[in-house]
Amino acid sequence: MKLILLLAIVFAGLCIAVKMSGAGRREPDFDPDSGGPATLEEVTRLAKGRQLIPAIKMYRRLHPEAGLKEAKDAVEKLSAS
Repeated sequence: MKLILLLAIVFAGLCIAVKMSGAGRREPDFDPDSGGPATLEEVTRLAKGRQLIPAIKMYRRLHPEAGLKEAKDAVEKLSAS
C-alpha cells in the first residue's frame, strides 16, 4: 500500500513538472513552415491558393483547441469566401 501511494505521489509530481515546463505547447505567433507569422490572413491566403494542408496546420497553431475536422472545415470556408 505504501508503494502504491509513493508511486502516485511521484507520478503526480512528474505531471506537475511537465505542465509547468510547457512541454507540448505550440507557439501560435510563428509558423516554422513558412518562416513568418501565423495569422488568420496567412491561413486565408494559403486556403485561397489551394494549399489546404499548410493552411490547416497553421489554423491549428492559431487555435490549439481545434480538432482536425474543425480546422479542415474552417479552412474550406475560408477558401470559398
